[in-house]
Amino acid sequence: MLGYWVLMVVALYRSCIVSLLIGLRVFDGRMFTYLDYLLVTLNYILMLYCMRHVWLFQTFTLYSLPIMIGTTLSVTISIIIILQANGGQLLLASSPLNGGVNSLGTIHTAHSIVHFVTTIDLLLVLLFNWGFIKANYRATYLLLSQRARVGHALWFILASLGILVIYMLNFDFISNYPVAMSPWESVSLQVALSLSIGAIFWVRLVVGEHDAQKAGQTPISKWMAVL
Repeated sequence: MLGYWVLMVVALYRSCIVSLLIGLRVFDGRMFTYLDYLLVTLNYILMLYCMRHVWLFQTFTLYSLPIMIGTTLSVTISIIIILQANGGQLLLASSPLNGGVNSLGTIHTAHSIVHFVTTIDLLLVLLFNWGFIKANYRATYLLLSQRARVGHALWFILASLGILVIYMLNFDFISNYPVAMSPWESVSLQVALSLSIGAIFWVRLVVGEHDAQKAGQTPISKWMAVL
């Protein structure tokens, strides 16, 4: 299955990038974007393993997929807004101008990978695996009770926001990502982005296809036969 090999390449090259960022001392553990890059990379590795086991992959789509999608896209969109709002000052935070050890070229390259290329990674993985992901998520979701469906829908929508809230409780988000707006406006923007992305992708996963159980052979078994 092509999607499996695409995921393998993405997981491998991102693992190499994380090692390089740490080795070159560019990785900044104070910044949400770098921590999220590491988190999503681990999710790709986990997804790669889970794809070989039906029940593991179904569990992955229910619990880890929302984090992988939501945090990646909200980071990219947020950084575009932040860089426009603060005139690119974010790029200078770890430069020699502020006591850092890396050149602006190195920092710019790292920021580009962590903030923007990460979305290309996600879109490639989703493009080549969307049918497999959707079949597994729907088949599992439709077997749940009504109350459990509501709970998992809320998890899908709120999971990435929960990761951001954990970061905000442990780091100074406003100082690390300064923008020309009030703290309330900045946080509200992040909340709106996270909720919107989670809701859009949850609808795309659940709505628009017939119940997988109506087919003589479920989409899951067809995909696993290919794997």
